[in-house]
Amino acid sequence: MLAMFHWHSRTRTWIFQLVLITSIIIIPIYPIFTARIEQATSSFDYVLSGKYSKFGWDGRDTFIFRLAHAEERLNYTVASIDRIFFGLGFIPEDKYKKNTFKIKSYDESTGYYSQVNIGDIAWSYFFMRLGIIGTILYMYIYVTTAGFYLRNLKNNIAFISFLFMFLNILYSFSTTGICQGQFWLIPFMMIALIEKQNNSIPATTNTPQSG
Repeated sequence: MLAMFHWHSRTRTWIFQLVLITSIIIIPIYPIFTARIEQATSSFDYVLSGKYSKFGWDGRDTFIFRLAHAEERLNYTVASIDRIFFGLGFIPEDKYKKNTFKIKSYDESTGYYSQVNIGDIAWSYFFMRLGIIGTILYMYIYVTTAGFYLRNLKNNIAFISFLFMFLNILYSFSTTGICQGQFWLIPFMMIALIEKQNNSIPATTNTPQSG
């Protein structure tokens, strides 16, 4: 909403309006916001130091759980050359009988802790299902799509579509939306629409000149 508001502003008053709107949104939640930033920072520190087994991953801190969930699966993937290229593929949870991972999510539908199925983070899915090479290829498509929007930022649709792609990378640490096939419906539809607009030529008519 703020991006479109800025886009359509014709004067510099948008700067004041943007600051005002942002302040109205941020000030009431500022203590919560700063607390979450501090928590996220400490979460990264714990995961990178390998201390998540002593703090947070048992459910007290869901963000640490997600990071630890992805890190454990990354380490598992890079431990084998086959998994680096192909991951585990799309093996169903009930066919994977190994007790490989310590960090796992509880599946209420089965009553068991999932080894293969992902937690609330897209990167666990990428590492496990696609492997490292598959993840790189997937992200190449993602970055290429975002780059197309970036090259066409003068187009309203491309501007909003680029923000859509950017925000979904941030959301990938708490959701699995970009892993789903239906995620690509919107980006590809927007590409087709932008291309159609770029290739459209205004109709012209030749008026016969008298005399």
